[in-house]
Amino acid sequence: MNRLKSALQREYESDPNANISLYNPKNTHAVELYFRGEKTAKVMGNLAVKNPEEGQKLSGVLVKRDFKYHLLAASDLSKYTDMSMSVVTQRQSIHWKGSIATLRLLLERIGGPGTVSSETTENDKKIKIFDCIDLSFDGKIVVMEWQATPVNDMYADTVLATLLQSELSGSMVKGASATKPDKMHFKECLIETLQEMFGASSVPKLFKGDSLSVTVHGKQVDINLNTLEVSCEQDEVLYQTVKTTVNKLHQNLVQVS
Repeated sequence: MNRLKSALQREYESDPNANISLYNPKNTHAVELYFRGEKTAKVMGNLAVKNPEEGQKLSGVLVKRDFKYHLLAASDLSKYTDMSMSVVTQRQSIHWKGSIATLRLLLERIGGPGTVSSETTENDKKIKIFDCIDLSFDGKIVVMEWQATPVNDMYADTVLATLLQSELSGSMVKGASATKPDKMHFKECLIETLQEMFGASSVPKLFKGDSLSVTVHGKQVDINLNTLEVSCEQDEVLYQTVKTTVNKLHQNLVQVS
């Protein structure tokens, strides 16, 4: 995408009549586009069952037909249009010579506490990570299966890279005992990490107690340094970002004997 952006800039840089701004946002980054003029879309199907409330956002698929716009739920596409909704399921097989318990420990270290399903038993030979990727075992083969979305694909890439790296390096994870990192050192590292992510003004340099509050674009995230619990009711993406950062940093500081 960066090469495409550079090529487009070079193509139009010598044209005095071309006033084009090019942007290359990151994957899953929310982008707002503004257009001149007003357009009206008619809401149909399941989205029109209930009257919308003040400030409510309607999310669906915008369909243009005969110069008219219709807003539909994805499940209603086949009812009102000739289009249909499809779900792409991806599957990947990887050689794994370790045990299920070893794999669970490895995945918990890359994803953090609570990311690996706790309902799976050793006999089932199945585990779930990030609530979207199923891993099943067939002898020395691990089969990954997930529903393809931009976010799920990034999770799958992380799991796949971890398994391949572990196999290539030959360093199998063992269930060794771990000691918690120094509390003050963890605080210092966390503050420095969050400042690099969100800016120095978003994170207090000094604070008392075991509760740290981070403010990003007016949205507050509270972090309990004892339990590593993170809370943010205003922004789910910000919550997931900070939660993953806290868990990964804590795991990286854990000393395994």
